[in-house]
Parts: sequence; structure tokens; C-alpha cells
Amino acid sequence: TRAEVFVEVAWSEKCDALAAAAAETSTAVTVLLFALAVALVLFASRHVAAHPLDPRATRDVAARLREWERRKAAVKHARLRERWEADLDARSLPSAQAVIEDESVDAVVIASPDDLHAEHALACLAAGKPMMLEKPLASTLEDAQRVMDAEVARGEQLIMLGFMRRFDPGYVALKASLASGDVGEALVIHNIHRNAYAAYGLDTTLSINNSAVHAVDISRWLLDEEYEWVQVLSGKPGPDVPDGQKDPLLITFRTTSKVMVTIEMFMTARYGYEVRCSVVAGNGILDMGDGTFITRTSRGSRGQDIPELWLGRFGEAYRAEMQAWIDGIRGLTGPAGASTWDGFMAAVSCRAAVDALRRGEAVGIEVPDRPAIYSN
Repeated sequence: TRAEVFVEVAWSEKCDALAAAAAETSTAVTVLLFALAVALVLFASRHVAAHPLDPRATRDVAARLREWERRKAAVKHARLRERWEADLDARSLPSAQAVIEDESVDAVVIASPDDLHAEHALACLAAGKPMMLEKPLASTLEDAQRVMDAEVARGEQLIMLGFMRRFDPGYVALKASLASGDVGEALVIHNIHRNAYAAYGLDTTLSINNSAVHAVDISRWLLDEEYEWVQVLSGKPGPDVPDGQKDPLLITFRTTSKVMVTIEMFMTARYGYEVRCSVVAGNGILDMGDGTFITRTSRGSRGQDIPELWLGRFGEAYRAEMQAWIDGIRGLTGPAGASTWDGFMAAVSCRAAVDALRRGEAVGIEVPDRPAIYSN
């Protein structure tokens, strides 16, 4: 109740000015305002017993507080927007929908949070705008199906999925070496994916749907075939794993031609970001390293730098992916990168992996018929 009294005392018709000031305050000024707030609370608390608050007034005060916070955020965002427009020589629009529908926008890059991918992709499809859509296709299999159905209904491919590993020089060389036949047919693919920490917080389902999905797609791309079942094992957790979560994970897929694909996922490995891939074939082995090209020897030691996060490993892949998308929509090349079908099958495979972990047993994967527009 003391806080409620303070809010009632502090509220005034000048909330817009207060919001603007709060959006620009330095740490020192913020501390001063906080001290003033405490003084007001102490003053107001003396009158609580004599002047009890009506419940309706309490609700009104809470609504006013929320409105003040909204206005403060709006002022801050407006000033940031003005700064970005000046720095980037660009203009801003009030919503993603407004950007998509703007007639001057020819194509759209969608890098919004996962649970907004389907909404923004469907809006782009409705507007007929080509898009580079970051993986995953959607945060749920049902939404992934909706997006694919909408694109199929249009009868043209407008989506390129952001599986950037397909453009990484190491993976490109690995696929070329495998296709040459020098080491024979692939029998096993081993994938390693380790993060120093889980950038968005550790969640086991998210580890599969947002991180392991890269290895799910790239192995499928290397082999050019689908998976028929998956098994997921968890064991002793790492030191940074919260209760109820599982890390590391060992995920095993088997493809329709019986190739085994393993994925070691360790999202809290502490030491850095590392991705490796090895192909065990009938006549040899293909090893792709972690993308480090320099080994430094100095003063009795030899080693390599390890990036903290994925941009340190896949910066060139992201650049090549974006250029391929731009060249494609300009008509300089044909379609490049992963399609909506690839994103959908990755979602199907990851859903099965989540089910396998939950059930503690291998789970079969049903592969639906591929729509004709994805036949190339």
C-alpha cells in the first residue's frame, strides 16, 4: 500500500515530460530520483492508516503506472529510432507489417524472434515479397506447416531459409569431397556443436530446435536424403546446467539409406564456440575442423584462438549466404540455399528428437510427400 500511495502522490499531468527525462537520465540522476522517491514513500506512509485506499483507486494507480512506463519506453525508442535513421541514412516504419507492405520494399530479411517467424513469413507471402528467413522456419511444427502450405498455394518459392552452414567454406569443401567419391559412400557423420554458454538461456527443447537444427539440416544436405528415426540420450549434466534441463545431449539419427548421423550438443561448454564435422566413409575419412586457419606457436606453446560465439566461426558463411540471396532475387542466379521444404523437414526431425528425449526411446520419422514446387 505504501508503494500505491507513492504512485498516487507522484502522478501528475506532466507524465510525458517525466518520461522524456527518465529516458535520458544518467546513473547519477537516476539515483537522485530514486532517493526522492524513497522520501515520498516515507512521507506518504504516515498517512496510510488514516487514509486507506479504495480498491478501485488502487487499480487506477496501477494503470497509470503502466501508462507512464509505456510513455517512457516510447520516448526512448523514438530517440533511438531518430539516431539510427541518421546513422544508417534510412527511414523507420512503425511495425513489421508496415515494412512488408511498403511499396518501396522489394524483399525482406526476417531475423525476428523464432515465435514471430511464421507471422512475418505469412505476411511476406501475402504481399508477394521474397524473403531471407532466419532459421527455424517457425517455432512449432504446426506453424511451419502453415507457412509451407501458404507458399505452395502461391505456386512459387519466395522463401530462402537461413541455414548459413550451407555457405561455409568448410562444409562446401566437405560436400564436394564426399560427392567426388574419393573416400567412397558415407557410413557415419559425426557432428560436434559446443557453445561457451547458452546465449538465450538454457532450455533443452530450444537446444534442439534452435541449435541442433543446424546439424540436422547440414547432415541432410551433405547426404541429400531424409531421416527415418532418431534417438536422444542425456547423461551427467555440466556444471552450469540448471535443474530440470539436460546438457550435453547425444542425438542419433538414421537416414533412409541407413547412414548414422550423430550430434553432440553441449550448450554450456564454457571454453568457447566450436563446430566440427567428420564423415566416416567406406574408403576413408573426411574431417572438417572448427574453421580456425591459423595455429600460433610462441614461447613453448602452440595453439589456436577459439571464438566465443557463432559469428567468430561463421562470419563468412553469413556474408556468402546474404550475397547468394541477393543475387537470386535480382535474377543473377537461380534459387540458392535452403528452401521452405528443407526448413519443414528440419522441423519434423527436431520435433521427433524432442519426442524421443521425452519418451526415452527411438522415435520414427514419417516423411510426407514433397510438394512439386520443391522438386528441383
